[in-house]
Amino acid sequence: MNESLSVLLPKFIEHLQEKDRSPSTILAYRSDLEQLVDYLSSKKSKSLAEQVRAEDLEGFRDHLLAQKYTPKSTSRKLNAVKTFFRWLKDQGKVREDHSKTVTHPKIEASIPKFLSPLVCHCVCNALVSSASILPAIRHGYPTPCRPSPADKVQSGGKSSGETSPPGW
Repeated sequence: MNESLSVLLPKFIEHLQEKDRSPSTILAYRSDLEQLVDYLSSKKSKSLAEQVRAEDLEGFRDHLLAQKYTPKSTSRKLNAVKTFFRWLKDQGKVREDHSKTVTHPKIEASIPKFLSPLVCHCVCNALVSSASILPAIRHGYPTPCRPSPADKVQSGGKSSGETSPPGW
């Protein structure tokens, strides 16, 4: 039970590969966990898995935030840490999974960004002029663009309920 984190990390990465995790996930987890191991050895003088406590992992989270990592990036890194410590517990390498009590930073919901009416009109015009989307619009299939009532007025106000853009 007294194995070092630097010995256990490659075993965990091998476990991820055996579980057929994506190469991107494995790369990110390796990087995030190497960052954790560096933090624990340099800031906390801890190299053994059994030495790590929740306070150490909270310190890592706070260190990342102080280093100007966004809450979302910090949360992603914490997910790697929590997965690693859950694996350590399942493998009998630690008695207790201290990562369970570590909380993620609060991620503020951002305000949706809206397009201005002018930009929306330009995008719709570009879509309408696209040969690939034109048949879908004509047949009423769901598309990201619908002709506006202004287009109906410009096209002579067809009475059949059609709202075709000019020139149709």
